[in-house]
Amino acid sequence: MKKLFKSLVSLALLATTFNPVSAFAGTPVKIATTGDNKPYTYVDESDKLTGYDIELARAVFEKLEDYDIDFEVTAFDSLFTGLSSGVYQMGASMLSYNDERSENYYYSRPINESPYYFVYRKGDEKITSLAQFAEKKMVFYGLPGISASIMMENWNASQDDDKKVEIYYIDGSGGQTFLGALENGTIDFTVFEAQLLKNFRESNDKVDDLVDYTLIDDKVLEGLPQEKIDEFVGNAQTYFVFPKTEEGKKLRDAVDEILLEFYKDGTMEKLQKDILNENQLPKPENMEKQTN
Repeated sequence: MKKLFKSLVSLALLATTFNPVSAFAGTPVKIATTGDNKPYTYVDESDKLTGYDIELARAVFEKLEDYDIDFEVTAFDSLFTGLSSGVYQMGASMLSYNDERSENYYYSRPINESPYYFVYRKGDEKITSLAQFAEKKMVFYGLPGISASIMMENWNASQDDDKKVEIYYIDGSGGQTFLGALENGTIDFTVFEAQLLKNFRESNDKVDDLVDYTLIDDKVLEGLPQEKIDEFVGNAQTYFVFPKTEEGKKLRDAVDEILLEFYKDGTMEKLQKDILNENQLPKPENMEKQTN
């Protein structure tokens, strides 16, 4: 009778403690994103986090059954702080590459490639070079640590004091914030990726009355050291980012394998056409090997 009682108790405990979901749950991966760069990462009308970076990440991890993902919306600087501290295991927020950041983080293969534009206060003439912004004493608007801000810092480092550009650093991002600062005279110009510029123009009726645009190429950046021009113009891709740890590398390698598969089988292109309404695929040579 005692043996029977013990067996029943054991079965009862097993029934209450065994959870088939948790027993087979994968390694948790918390993905940080800013959620404020439509159409790459944003919260839609139904309060769902979506966008190209987000949906591509979801598709990747549908193939990686050993991981369970969760997204968290955070500020841009907190994204990298969280990656370094272990709060986040991956960043997905239209993240560009720079050499300094690559010393501390792993980058995936590129997930997107799109040109950049100078966006500036409309005046009597079109501005065709970075040198003109400096000559006109125009104030640049940008987040610390992003590629465009680093480009401006590189410009200032290579110029005499009278040819440097004043940089107005911000702690948030978004077209409306830029437009407000432009209207009140705080700043004069910034850099937009092509798709963000398109969305910015479509979502603000008065934009075309206030701003003008110039595609950024080698000629526009003349005056910068050539290696810095190549670093910006030649690297107009975005990536997923991971902590530079053993676990981060393992996760990056797993994600890279799926990204390459998606690039070859058309999944990446289909997502871009569905979400971005255009093809922004990275060049084949940029997909051949891992970024760092």
